[in-house]
Amino acid sequence: MNKKGSGFLTISFKYLRHLLRARHRRGHGIHSTFVYGLVRDAISPASKYVVPEKLSTYHRKLLGQTDQIRIHDLGAGSSVDQAEVRSIASIARKSSLTRKQGKALFSLCKWYGPARVIEFGTGLGISTSYLAAGADRASVVTIEGSPEKYAFARENTGVYDAGGLEFLLGSFDSYFSEVTEQMPDRTLVFIDGDHRYGPVMDKLKALLGREIPGEMMIVLDDIYWSDEMERMWKEIVDDDRVNISLDLFHFGILIRRPGIAKQHFRVVF
Repeated sequence: MNKKGSGFLTISFKYLRHLLRARHRRGHGIHSTFVYGLVRDAISPASKYVVPEKLSTYHRKLLGQTDQIRIHDLGAGSSVDQAEVRSIASIARKSSLTRKQGKALFSLCKWYGPARVIEFGTGLGISTSYLAAGADRASVVTIEGSPEKYAFARENTGVYDAGGLEFLLGSFDSYFSEVTEQMPDRTLVFIDGDHRYGPVMDKLKALLGREIPGEMMIVLDDIYWSDEMERMWKEIVDDDRVNISLDLFHFGILIRRPGIAKQHFRVVF
């Protein structure tokens, strides 16, 4: 979606505040073996995982693509009668991941080894590409509300040879129960297509309330995108069903891992 959240100065101030408060980089100072490995191997600049060159090339190509599409943004609360014409490059630059963030998603999947990946917000398929490439042959399902973005992603995202990838067109609510009804151990959920407090919080509470046979990781994009997203993040971190939370500023990571003490980390990313 078009990320028209807090202004540049506000975001810059929030980021500076985050850097002053963050205490961990490359895993230093983290005593949990699980979290130390996550930060060192999946998040830090020294991550051992290398993004396939064809995926990096695909991302760079989209950043320079001048072709235009007409998009409907359901995640922003617009109706099907409201749309705007934008270039692929514009969408990729303003509404999608940076290559650094893409590598983090790829590395998270490589490190975590999810049995299934669920993405809410396909967009142009950039994040989908990183997730599916990192998840290897695991089942990956991605949902997009804009017919134009859906069509573009479905046509172009196969560049990285991922397996088990399913595209769904429609609102998140229309598919939520279906895709989350039976989540295997080590399911990874990425939420990027909605930046409203109510809808995102409702989905997080529903996910955390699911009976699953083990662990679950939820990655949230743009947790400081607006005041309401920041409020949502602070509230969900306090939820007793979240065992581990990591604040990377651009991403928030929630991990449900029964049997361990509650822990929260601010990480320089």
